[in-house]
Amino acid sequence: MTIVKLPKKFRDICEDIRNGKEEAIEELNHYKPDHFMNQKLAVLAEVDYFNGRFAEGLEKDIKLLDYWDEWPHSNVYTEHVAAMGFAAVKLKRQDEIKKILLEKIHMIETNDDRPQHLKKSMIGYYQLINAYLETGIKGHRENGVLIHKNSEEYCPPETPSSLSLLKEQANRNDGKLLYLAFTKGEMEDFISVYQSSSDSPMWHYKALSVFYYMQEEEAALACIKKIAKQRLWFVSSATQVRPMSLFEHQLTYPFLSNEEQLQEILFAAIEQ
Repeated sequence: MTIVKLPKKFRDICEDIRNGKEEAIEELNHYKPDHFMNQKLAVLAEVDYFNGRFAEGLEKDIKLLDYWDEWPHSNVYTEHVAAMGFAAVKLKRQDEIKKILLEKIHMIETNDDRPQHLKKSMIGYYQLINAYLETGIKGHRENGVLIHKNSEEYCPPETPSSLSLLKEQANRNDGKLLYLAFTKGEMEDFISVYQSSSDSPMWHYKALSVFYYMQEEEAALACIKKIAKQRLWFVSSATQVRPMSLFEHQLTYPFLSNEEQLQEILFAAIEQ
């Protein structure tokens, strides 16, 4: 299958959708009928998910499963497949989607001309989502082994170090101090360091895990909105019109499941 290159007009329409222009969705539907059908479907699926139309988004992504080779970067399909897992659980369609993904795994294993490393990567991710559908835990892989544990959950140190000691160890390195405060410090100290020194998505996710652990719902939601607003989720394809990478992080799921909070996240993403 050949990677599809998108013309400037298509990319411009996607940018308008990314910026929240509703009329651009209709423009996309009418742009070159019978051309770029899979790319249009991917864009519309993203719009569906962030408008709370999870069943519609899921149906579109089921149709796209055979066509992700048309994108040059794998993170686009991993985001969509993660969203499929989220939607399947929410809609209680786990068994159906597990069966579909197992069929895709079998097809890739037996009748697929992709390079071996790409096949292995895709199969591994499908297995990861199927494990989530079966256990409710979005695990991870360590040295090729599937671990049924959410690695995003915060685990406070048994004997936390003082902030003054951590600052001494960090030697004025802000990144090192953040790491030390997260792994070895008091939760309150990490939050203080995070709020004063970091605007990185990685640390927004780390802060989310801490606020989630502390049951600070509004603060956790604020971390997600910062990630959406930064738009670093739009890095691989013009079809990335919504912060789909959020679906790859299970700690975001309670917020993506809440209609009002989902809208807050969407507004943060499209706000200019």
